[in-house]
Amino acid sequence: MQSVRAPRAPSLLVRAVLAVLLMIGFYLLAIVMAGGMLFLAYAMVVYGQRVPVRLLIICVVGAGVILWSMIPRRDRFTPPGPQLLPSEQPELFQHIQQVAAATGQKMPAEIYLDRDVNAWVAQRGGIMGFGSRRAMALGLSLMRVLSVSELRAVLAHEFGHYHGGDTKLGPWVYKTRAAIGRTIQGLGQSVGMVQAPFLWYGKLFLRVTHAISRQQEYTADRLAAQTEGRESLASGLRKTHAAGMAFAPFWQQEMVPALSAGFRPPMAEGFVQFMQAAPISKALHETLDKALQEEKPDLYSTHPPLKHRIAAVEHLPANAGTSDNRCAVSLLRNVPQLERQLLTAIAGPEAVSKLAEAHWGELGTKVYLPIWRKLIQDEKALLKDLTPEALATRASSLKSLGSAADVAKRMAVIGAAVAVASIDAGAQLVCDPGAPVAVCRDSVRIEPFGIVEQLAAKKIGGQTWCEQCRYFGIAGIQLSEAST
Repeated sequence: MQSVRAPRAPSLLVRAVLAVLLMIGFYLLAIVMAGGMLFLAYAMVVYGQRVPVRLLIICVVGAGVILWSMIPRRDRFTPPGPQLLPSEQPELFQHIQQVAAATGQKMPAEIYLDRDVNAWVAQRGGIMGFGSRRAMALGLSLMRVLSVSELRAVLAHEFGHYHGGDTKLGPWVYKTRAAIGRTIQGLGQSVGMVQAPFLWYGKLFLRVTHAISRQQEYTADRLAAQTEGRESLASGLRKTHAAGMAFAPFWQQEMVPALSAGFRPPMAEGFVQFMQAAPISKALHETLDKALQEEKPDLYSTHPPLKHRIAAVEHLPANAGTSDNRCAVSLLRNVPQLERQLLTAIAGPEAVSKLAEAHWGELGTKVYLPIWRKLIQDEKALLKDLTPEALATRASSLKSLGSAADVAKRMAVIGAAVAVASIDAGAQLVCDPGAPVAVCRDSVRIEPFGIVEQLAAKKIGGQTWCEQCRYFGIAGIQLSEAST
């Protein structure tokens, strides 16, 4: 990989001055625009012979929106999950304290557990950073994919934001960005013609402040590499990037259906299974490789490309750091209780109290099988006069006739019918996170939701498929009656 050095970091004073100037620039623009509109309204009323009512309303409403939008809001912090305490999580706090000491920083006032593949630090509470306190959050999913050494590097990176004063600048930047957003949104709903100056300033503000944010990431990376080892940081960045892409699909495709059906499977365990599933693992490796080879900087991104972040620390002296390859989640005690508390923070205690614990291996029968049975009952017309063996000769037409939505729906109904018929005939359902649904009998395996595509593509021969139907005991049945 070609060596890429991060640009020289501006001093805290330069960053602070630039952030303050940008903030002042916005408020000056807002005051001038609001004042000008109010003066125009005043002039129309006092000096105009005929007052254009529509223009008068635009001036008054626009000025009101601008003045209301520029008022700083108090930061109301909502914890992302349960607060972690030293008395309850001594192993984790021991490592956090060691990293804090190595980076020359004091401990955060509060440390929380988050669900995502993420870690962050911030100044929370107060107004514009005044009267605030240090807070840190660690993602449970992040800790499940990182080793202890990699987690320490991530922690050092986060403490690097304290070290560089980034969290002191953050409230100024975030509050001003929010004020600009409120102004643009408010004007768009009432007097869109006045938006243009704020749209222009908003783009300028984002480009400049995001450039500062990217530089802050380089600086925090450098501190992490120097204190905990460049290899731990680089491998942690790669794993975090890949896992970050996987978490949203995992949550939507695996967790949400289970929770909606009234079950609470172990989230962290399921996430790892999801990432290790062959199709997901292949996709993540391909996307990660592409990011390490082709990713280009985005002027509106707060983080530099992964490729540049890793390359920027390669030239630093080697530092072994702490060699601990245990999974970082091993530092947490009572993970099931923490997961329950995380869900409670998301959905509320009443909703979580109604959820039944379940292992991932049970969810296929408990969650998906009832859904498939109902789907077959609701869509019997799509299965009329269709037997499993007939799929061998009709696969091409079933896969191609109709719109994309029609085909997708047909494939889902046929897959559900084949799965239900096989299970009712004694096959075992295998429904692991991230992996294709399968039904198995001894060593023979069928993926019912992909069978039509496999037959159409000649990946499975017609004779072989008919033999499998007989072996599974579903030959000759009407798929429309599979759920009865």
